[in-house]
Amino acid sequence: MLLRYKNLLLPLAVFLLPFALYLRTLCPGIYPGDGPELTAAAYTLGIPHPTGYSLFMVLGFLFTHLGLGSPAFSMNLLTAIFGALACVGAYFFQKQLWALIAGKERANSLPLQSCMATVAVMLGVSSMWWDQSNETEVYSCMLVLVTFAWTLGLRLIETPTRKNFLQLCAFSGIGFLHHQLFLVTLPLTGMGALMLLREQQRAKTPYPALALRILLPAIVCFAVPLVIGLSYLPIRARALPPINSGDPSTLTRLYYHISGGQFRGTRVLTVQTAQGLHKITLSELPAHISKRTASIVEWMGKQITPGTPDNKQGGNGLAVILIACAIFGGIALLLKQRQAALGLAGVFALNFAVVVVYTIQDIEAYQLPLWTLVCCLAPLGIILGPGIFLDMLEEKEKVGWLKGMEKRAWAACGLFAILGIFSIVNYYDPALGVNKSQSDGLQLFTKVACKSLPPNAIIFTGGDYDIYPLWYTQSCEKQRPDVAIIGSNFIFSRWYASMLKATLPEGLRVFIGDEPPSSEERWLVAFMGGMLVPALESGRPMYLTSMISQTDLQIIGNTFELTPKFKLPTPLPEELEQKGIQRPELFLFELTDPKGNRTMVKERFRQTFSAQADSMMVQRVAHP
Repeated sequence: MLLRYKNLLLPLAVFLLPFALYLRTLCPGIYPGDGPELTAAAYTLGIPHPTGYSLFMVLGFLFTHLGLGSPAFSMNLLTAIFGALACVGAYFFQKQLWALIAGKERANSLPLQSCMATVAVMLGVSSMWWDQSNETEVYSCMLVLVTFAWTLGLRLIETPTRKNFLQLCAFSGIGFLHHQLFLVTLPLTGMGALMLLREQQRAKTPYPALALRILLPAIVCFAVPLVIGLSYLPIRARALPPINSGDPSTLTRLYYHISGGQFRGTRVLTVQTAQGLHKITLSELPAHISKRTASIVEWMGKQITPGTPDNKQGGNGLAVILIACAIFGGIALLLKQRQAALGLAGVFALNFAVVVVYTIQDIEAYQLPLWTLVCCLAPLGIILGPGIFLDMLEEKEKVGWLKGMEKRAWAACGLFAILGIFSIVNYYDPALGVNKSQSDGLQLFTKVACKSLPPNAIIFTGGDYDIYPLWYTQSCEKQRPDVAIIGSNFIFSRWYASMLKATLPEGLRVFIGDEPPSSEERWLVAFMGGMLVPALESGRPMYLTSMISQTDLQIIGNTFELTPKFKLPTPLPEELEQKGIQRPELFLFELTDPKGNRTMVKERFRQTFSAQADSMMVQRVAHP
């Protein structure tokens, strides 16, 4: 009876097993990182940081208003659902791979399907996949879209029909709504399109008919969901929501936001040095590629076992073995289905290029498609490798290389089951940061901050870690609406003016520039003269967080007076300590001007920015 329903039971098990783990280790509230901002934006139908994530925002808005719990818990739960669905996507991707190689009948055999299910679950419990599935983040949703797009791409290569191509185009339009990394699906999609074109040429379809029947509908299928989804951004930006990152209310700002324009100068082939941001030159590129390759291998080893000095080499060795098996699997696929192999090779190369070129600190999540490909191709090498090379030139017995594959499938199933169990055992400790069920640092941070601040206070934050949880507290929990939250790190982001127009207290005007400062000194002059002085003149109690750099705080304290008033729980994630990074204590400093230096600071600000000193000042604007 079970064999009859294995096509339904196995995908259900693939969903439920990792989902149960995600629920057990789910973060109960907000977690350090982008989660508080994403949650606040989804709950208020706002716009988060680039690329805007329209699909995620709409789904998040619906989910956070179902009454399942707090907005933070609801968004974490939605992310967990996406993480488990991505495991199902990995299962169907493998199933389509095996159908191409061994035929649908063998792909539906119990040994192979059990192996596929085990690999998919193992992926779901590997550290980064698991980590991105029990807190609010965009990558589990991205994995759902990528794995199912790969499945559709393989299906198009197997059966290159107009229907399959249009379905893939429509799905791709939805995928690009969510994340730019969806572009790693393009090589496989392109190979499927070439297969369809070849079929049409064999059928001697005239080019005008080809354009009318396939090309034009494909463009429509791709563009309609993409345009409808992207229209969310300017429509909501014009409504001035409380979270309005990038303010994509015009076509220029929309393109700048969805293309990540603000990151191109600082996060593309750059490296942070003691002297500042350094652009990687052509001569330095080979060394950079070598370093990134080594870090990817090390990262893959850490997906199963933590990277401590005692077992770092063991993790690397495991990664090398899996990569070697995946290479053998890719060769096996190349011998039996060249187009699919070339498409997946293009996927791997493109994802690798993105990881090399896009040099952000938290690049690991961008490597998840690479990890998925390695783990899905490795069973091909384990199961087919021994037979395919002995029989690959044999023409009389075309399926001789499939002999004994059932036994090897069970062996591969056991191997990946052991890896999955090993990962759970290694990473279940909450101190490692993957299990977030006991994480309450941000709840304590916002609770103490809200309780400590006097009425009508102004608080200046230093970065994402301290401003995002405060945004969440005001937008979602409706606490302390009297407090004005101003991010010092956004002072030269002109889009921030639109947010402040909706949130600044009446009568307060602050400076927001329109281009990056040429020096740290220029930034400090703008912050002190364009933000702190107007806030002092408003007569409201003023506070600065110690997330602002210590050098800047020292200069500000020498000019005005900074008095440490409240010690807050740090909003930084606990796993930083596992990387050897000390988490600093966080203080709120009260700022006053007993020395009467505000006039001098204001004058220097006006001299430095001349006409901009008045034209770039922002104040609250009444909005119907």
